[in-house]
This record gives sequence, structure tokens and C-alpha cells, in this order.
Amino acid sequence: MRRAVCFFLFFVTLVWAATAAAQKVAIARTPGDRRITHRVKAELSALGFEVTLVAEASSTEPRGLREIALAHAAVAAMRASPSKTGIELWVVNPSTGATAYEEVVTVASRNDELLALRSVEVLRARLLKLGVLSGVPAPPSAEPPPGTVEPVAPPRPAPLPIIGVQLLSADVGASYTIEPSALSNYQSARLGLTLAPAAWWSASTFAMLPLRASEATASEGTARVNATLLALAGDLHLRRARLRLSFGAGAALAFLGVSGEAEPPYQAERDRLLAGVPFARLGGSAAVAERLVLGLELLAGLAVPPSVVRVDRDALAEWGRPLLSASFTVQVGILAHEP
Repeated sequence: MRRAVCFFLFFVTLVWAATAAAQKVAIARTPGDRRITHRVKAELSALGFEVTLVAEASSTEPRGLREIALAHAAVAAMRASPSKTGIELWVVNPSTGATAYEEVVTVASRNDELLALRSVEVLRARLLKLGVLSGVPAPPSAEPPPGTVEPVAPPRPAPLPIIGVQLLSADVGASYTIEPSALSNYQSARLGLTLAPAAWWSASTFAMLPLRASEATASEGTARVNATLLALAGDLHLRRARLRLSFGAGAALAFLGVSGEAEPPYQAERDRLLAGVPFARLGGSAAVAERLVLGLELLAGLAVPPSVVRVDRDALAEWGRPLLSASFTVQVGILAHEP
């Protein structure tokens, strides 16, 4: 127990020492720098830094900023150059103890206040980049000279937050199929499952179940086609935040139930046809919640072999030559990727 308490106190001491060093800045004094040095100290103190002023004897050569910072357990050291148009800056890398930044901060014209503000801004930016600071407010920006008009940038829209890709999801929706032949357009219900091992590709299976028959009418009577499709497909995806653009291809098996109503003296018949439908598709979707995606898809395919609807042995229409369909889907995530 005593060892645990001692270890805890030792750990707290190390954390306190590291935090204190991260917030400590040493300023090396030079002759005639009183005004700018006190201005820099005031800006650093306002940001919560502990500032140490280090006097240097004029009879000796100035010490290096690295030596001054290490001697006073500071994360950085600063010094106004003799001309007072620049401030020397040295920053330590807290992970290695080596020099992270060594530079001279300058301004275009002789202005102590502007130089002090600029040097503090640069120091803060360097410490933030090293991960030493977090949550320290930015110093006030120096006011531009009178008569200067600063351009105002238009506000940027906030980016959409990224939503994770679901490993397995189910979709339900509705499809509208356009028939370029004598058959009429028709609607279908859409059900499917999608497996997405990665964000850039997926494999899916879906079914299109007829809600209304496609019809073709002639003087001899009316022919109706109920088309049920079972399909497999693969897709490539381009994603940006919550938006997705998809390109894919696949093949479907079409089960066609053909029936008719005949005018006397003709007789109606029933038949079942089977066709393969290779297709390509283009889709776009938007994630509206973590596991909810709304999508729109355009599909184009070609029935093989041709499925011909005949009246009195004459060809009246061909189903699926080509097959053009638009679908609106609601996709719900079932299984998410492991974090």
C-alpha cells in the first residue's frame, strides 16, 4: 500500500512538473528592451503562461536561448534582438528535449506593440502544433493601421459530419419500370441486402416484386405480364461525408407470368417465361442518421433471351428489351463494422 501511494505521488509530481514546464516561458533581457519585454510578458501572462525574466550581464556574450530555457525549466525562450525589429524565439520538443523551432519573428515596420503580439501568436501556434497546449485562447490580433480596410472572407458552411459505413444493411423501396415496347410501365416493390466489407465497394442481392402488371392491348384482347426479378450485383463507391455515388453491375433472373383476356372467338392462354437480365446501374445516396440512408438508383438491362408476348401468333411486345428502372430505397444498417 505504501509503495502504491509513493508511486502515485511520484507520478503526480512528474505530471505537475511537465505541466508547469509546458506553461513556462523565459524571456532573456537585453539593454534597452524594457518596453517591448514588458509588453511580451503582459501578453503571455494574459494567456496563463508563467513568465521568467532572465537578466543578462552586458559584459559577457549573450547566452543561447536553449541554454536559458533549460536552465529555468521553460518550454520556450524569447529575446528582443538589438535592433528591436525582431524577437528571437526558441521552443523545445517536449518528447525528445531537442530544438523544435528556432526563428526570429519580425514585422514590416518598427512597432513594439505589433511585434510583441506577433511573437506571442507565433509562440502559441508552435506550442499548439507540438501538442503542448490545449484550450489556450488566442491573443488579440493587432489592429491594422488607420485607413486600412481588411477583406472579410465569406462564412464557410460547416462540413457534414462523416457517418460510418455499415457492414450489413437491408433496404426497402419502390421501383418504376419504363417499357419502351407496347407494354405499359409498371411499379414494383424493392427488397434487398447489402454487404460492405470496405467503404469503397459492396455486394448486394435484391428482389423486385410486381405491384401492378404490365399490359399490352390489341383488338384481339389484352396481355398482362407480371415480372419478378431476383438479382446479384457489385458496386464501387465514391464517398464524401454523408454523400455517396455508386457505380455497379450485376445480373438478374426474371420470372415472367403471362396471362391474357381474349375477345371471342379468340381464347386466352397463360404462360411462364424465364429470362436472364445482365444490367448496369448508377446510384446516389445520403446518410440521414447513423444507420439510415436514403438512396436513388437508375438501372439499365437487357433480357436474354427475348421474352416475346404474342397475340394470335403475332408478336405484340418484347419484355425487357431494354429494361429501364428507377428505384427509391430506404437502407437500414443491421450490423456495423467493428470499431
